[in-house]
Amino acid sequence: MQKYWNCYVAMEHFNYFRLKFTHQMTFRRIPLIFFIAFTFIALNSSPIKHLGIKGENASAIAIYIEDLRSGKAVTDINSEMTLTPASIIKSLTSATALCMLGPEFRFSTKVTRNGNHITIIPSGDPTLESQHFPEYAGFIDSIIKYFPINGQNIAIDTKHQTSTQGPLPIWDIEDVAWDYGVGWFYFNWRDNTYTLYPNTGETSPTIPGLKYNLEISDTSSTNLLRGIGSDSLSIIVNRKKLFQKNFHIKSSMWNPSEVFLSEISKRHNSIDTVHNPKMIYMHSSPCLKDILKSMMHRSDNMMAEGVLRALSINCRLDSSLIKQQQFWIDRLPYAEFNTIRDGSGLARSNRISPKFLAGILKYMAKSDLATDYTDIFPICGHDGTVRTFLKNTWLEGHVALKSGSMSGVQCYAGYKLDNNRVPTHSIVVMVNGIYCPRTDLRKAIERFLLNVFTRN
Repeated sequence: MQKYWNCYVAMEHFNYFRLKFTHQMTFRRIPLIFFIAFTFIALNSSPIKHLGIKGENASAIAIYIEDLRSGKAVTDINSEMTLTPASIIKSLTSATALCMLGPEFRFSTKVTRNGNHITIIPSGDPTLESQHFPEYAGFIDSIIKYFPINGQNIAIDTKHQTSTQGPLPIWDIEDVAWDYGVGWFYFNWRDNTYTLYPNTGETSPTIPGLKYNLEISDTSSTNLLRGIGSDSLSIIVNRKKLFQKNFHIKSSMWNPSEVFLSEISKRHNSIDTVHNPKMIYMHSSPCLKDILKSMMHRSDNMMAEGVLRALSINCRLDSSLIKQQQFWIDRLPYAEFNTIRDGSGLARSNRISPKFLAGILKYMAKSDLATDYTDIFPICGHDGTVRTFLKNTWLEGHVALKSGSMSGVQCYAGYKLDNNRVPTHSIVVMVNGIYCPRTDLRKAIERFLLNVFTRN
């Protein structure tokens, strides 16, 4: 499988540079065939007609809404068209994990000792010492009493380490340095993110080997750039912003294992000599349903990647993707026509159709896991990335959606709920090739949903 993965990565890089030379802005990373298809669709299926936005402000729109009680489609617009989903792919990742692992699944990180040697045996847990699960903190405190003086004999077991760690080569390079573009590792620590105060060079937590350079710009926005696996960070920032009190940026770690080892090595304790291997501590993560709820509400990309990899032995991405695909091919139509490259949606090369994702939503709503699955979705007007979507409308609190957005992409997937929070309709709205203000598009989608679900 590795050789096929390498070939795929090479092709993605080829397409990236070819298209970057050929196209500008919105379409620079969309394969040419999709650009042509989108243009044809825009001419034959006008966004004006479907969403009422001014002008032809998107290249492709696909929508599928189904009444789960009758099984009939309420809206079907290009529903079999495969488009870039962005973060709504987390709805798929979550459904697969709940079905294959169960809502009570937990990651386990083992700590063993043999004489003066302590070994951390990771499991790919994306929540280890996460700020989002403070009740599960204290990993270092739990093992420090066994820690060798000066920390010379502690190691992280890497024999099962997967080759697809960190940010994927198919992700946009401009995402990698930011905290939302953080990659998953076999050993993850403190969400694999850190805070940097550029004026002083201080970081929290301490990042060994950090190098960064500042470039002063007249632009109002702050830009970060770091190559995959690189320890050098470039920061482009406005002069006035740079000298604001407590100005800081949140960036992604490239070395969570080193950050952990540096942190624990500062704590000096003694260890009793034990010559036979012995388990001294087992750390369990929050249960899967709680991880998924946190992940979906915050659209946490690293946690999504970790959950996907938990599907396979040794947390291999290629194996996990194959298992996921086969699971849904065995249960739903249209599954084989989708292309899934990651668990988070950061890969632009992901392609799914609204009808396929709506099929997953329907399957989960009819399953024994219906409550567990429905509960992980943010409530429109209240939670997460949709806390302002449909706010102050009669649908506020009655629609649960995962949003997905990246340059040129805006998508939503989830449910219309009754007064008892039971799903009555599945909803999938996908728009690609946006070249209008995103706020205008969001308002147009709001109006569309309000028209579809008229008040009874």
